[in-house]
Formats: sequence, structure tokens, C-alpha cells
Amino acid sequence: MPVFLVGFMGCGKTEIGQCLSQMTGLPFFDTDGLIVRRSGLSISDIFEQQGEAAFRRMESELLRQYPFPPESIVATGGGLPCHDDNMAYLNAHGTTVYLDAPEALLFRYLNQADARAGRPLLAKQEDEALQRKIKRLLDERRPFYGQAAHRLRVAETAEAQAPLLKALVETLGLNAPER
Repeated sequence: MPVFLVGFMGCGKTEIGQCLSQMTGLPFFDTDGLIVRRSGLSISDIFEQQGEAAFRRMESELLRQYPFPPESIVATGGGLPCHDDNMAYLNAHGTTVYLDAPEALLFRYLNQADARAGRPLLAKQEDEALQRKIKRLLDERRPFYGQAAHRLRVAETAEAQAPLLKALVETLGLNAPER
């Protein structure tokens, strides 16, 4: 069954997913990237031209239609688990891991203009308004993320994250390729 990574935007789902892919040799997929390829539009353009509801439909359709290999790592969009019973679907069709990043770490990362640029829900937010928006969205989304089968606390540095990822690989029974 695929390993689905869930968590708030900016928590490192793509980066951690790529690391897990390298560690295990399993293919990596990113649902946002697949939607961009399928639609030919950026996430920001989809939100602007078609609205958030259309994007959420695209996420749900992709989740149910894309042929994710049984042995794969999949980074999901931050809001994907929170709509259309997607979290239940993820749990039924894969192993879910909640990447739980501290709010302060998310704010530091998302407070950078380039980090907000591709995230329509945060693009125009700055400083205190951004901090409030992150807190509000986190409060809304945590109940969904908390339904994941596993939880990984996101560390401040790659060096601190490495042993946590190794332990996760062991916990999930993902075998690293022979070298």
C-alpha cells in the first residue's frame, strides 16, 4: 500500500517524501505536481481561474483515479485530507503519516515571500495576519491530520530529521535498497 504523507503546507511533505524515496528506492509522487501536470495550470492559477472548490474536486478525483503503485511514497496537498472524506480514503488505501511541524517552524518558512507564492491561501498574508491564518487553518486541519496511522514530528534541521526518517522507514517496514 502507498505511504501517504499528510500535514500542513510548508511542513516538508515533498522534501521528506523525496528523502524517503531515496532511502527506500520507492517511487515518489506529489499530488500537487500531478494536478499541475494534468491541468496545465499552476495551483495559483487554478485557484484564481476556477476557485478553491474546483481545486479540491481535482484533488479528490486524482486521489481516487491515479494509479499510485502499491509500493510508493505520496506527498499530498495540505488541504487534501480535509475534504470529501479524503482522509478516510487515504487510511483505507494506504499507510498515512502525519508530518507534524511546530507552528513556529511553519511560520518561519511560510513568512518568506517565495514560500507563500505558490500557496493561494497564504499568498497575500504577511506577518501577524499570516500567523493568524496559519493558526486558524492548523486548528481546522489538525483533527483530519490526527487521523493518520503514524505521526512524525518534523525537526528543525535535516541533520536532526535524518534519524527520525530512518526510524520511520523501520516502523513502516520499508526496506532500503541493497547497495
